[in-house]
Amino acid sequence: MRDLKIIITIGILSGLIGCTKMTDKKFVSNQGWLTFDYPSTWDQSEEDEGTYLFMDNDNWKGNFRITPLRISGKDTDSIDLRLQKNVEEQIDKNKGARFIKLGQYNVATYFKTIVQDGDTLTILYWIFEQNQTMITASFTIDANRFEDNDVKREIRHCEKTIETLKIEK
Repeated sequence: MRDLKIIITIGILSGLIGCTKMTDKKFVSNQGWLTFDYPSTWDQSEEDEGTYLFMDNDNWKGNFRITPLRISGKDTDSIDLRLQKNVEEQIDKNKGARFIKLGQYNVATYFKTIVQDGDTLTILYWIFEQNQTMITASFTIDANRFEDNDVKREIRHCEKTIETLKIEK
């Protein structure tokens, strides 16, 4: 009888854990060359042409944006070199900027605090390049929530999203 209770308890707990596991949605750009996975709790829209906005409308912690800029031309090596130089310049131009590794990408990351329409906001940036494409991703939050644990978890979701990003040639 005791063994049966333990087995039932383990079964119930396993079911509960399985129910709380977050699944991902798949994003594919209109042109089809940019794909990535993002949390199923996020809603997606196109904010401006070429800028994709993601946020959890039910439990807002910030806005995540991805803006891909594809450069076309015959000399792809030269294009990639110019884009890499642009990423490196972000390190020089922005106080506290540094390189981090997210998946296969060497990403320049930094944050800025701004005042917009009377609100103090912190914007965390991730900038990198691959396959003649510059990616600028950002996460905008209320500055006074930057250190909140739930916001830190949301930032980690942003970084995991970047890690899944694929840029087709």
